Amino acid sequence: MIRLRYEMAVTLVICGTLLAITPPVSDYFARRQIAEVIIARTDFQTVSMAVDTLSRPYRASLWLLGAVMIAVGIGGSISLPSGDREPVGAERFGDASVS
Repeated sequence: MIRLRYEMAVTLVICGTLLAITPPVSDYFARRQIAEVIIARTDFQTVSMAVDTLSRPYRASLWLLGAVMIAVGIGGSISLPSGDREPVGAERFGDASVS
C-alpha cells in the first residue's frame, strides 16, 4: 500500500471534497442567478428553474474522481503495523537496523 505524507493526504482529501461538491454548488449559483433576474425583471411570463449547468457524465466523473481522491488520501494515511515500521530517525543516521 502507498504510504503518503500527512500533508499530501490532507491535500487529497480537501481537493477530492471540493471536486465532489462542485455540481451541487454550481446548481445553487445557477438557480440563484435565475432567481435574481426574475426578481429584477417582472416582464417574464414563464421561467423554468430546471437548469442543468453540468452534463450528467461530467457530474458523475467529478463525483467519482473526488471519491477516489478521498479514498487514496485516507488509505494512504493509515499507519502500518508497528512491526513493519522503521524506527524514527534511522535513515538520518544511516543505520536502518536500529530497533
